[in-house]
Amino acid sequence: MANMQDGTRTRKLRQALEKAVANTVKACNNAKFRECFPKLTTQHGPALDDLCAQLLAVYSQNVQQEFLVICQEADVSSKLAALDNLLCEQSVSVQTGMRRVPPPSLSPEKEIRDMCVKEKRKEKEALTKRVRELEGQTGLLESELRSKRARWSAFDDVVSQCQTKCLTASD
Repeated sequence: MANMQDGTRTRKLRQALEKAVANTVKACNNAKFRECFPKLTTQHGPALDDLCAQLLAVYSQNVQQEFLVICQEADVSSKLAALDNLLCEQSVSVQTGMRRVPPPSLSPEKEIRDMCVKEKRKEKEALTKRVRELEGQTGLLESELRSKRARWSAFDDVVSQCQTKCLTASD
């Protein structure tokens, strides 16, 4: 993979290959290898472990070499570099007139996190707006309640006065 030119897309393609190979190698371990050869495991366990390590190393090397050969035969790195250049040169879409975004420099994890943060900020703003609306409504309800309590208190006073008058009139 060292012979491939180092454009953004070529680098990401190489990273994807390395990750795929690493995940495949990680999935294969000595225990799983020994399960394939139960009779040999009892007699030659450590030798099987060494064989497993050698096979995985050869596998990894062969996959990367084969990938490099395929990329060289198909001239992938120069085509990806040309694509990078076209995208940089063509900053505005001819069809839509909209500005194109350059190839991302962030990792996918950071891009996803940034998208989630933006969505959460929008949600927070909407919720903050709703809280303000509810606080306003609560303030109106509280003032209405105070008004009704004041009227009730006045009514209660009138009723008390009437009771007092009635009691004094009956005596």
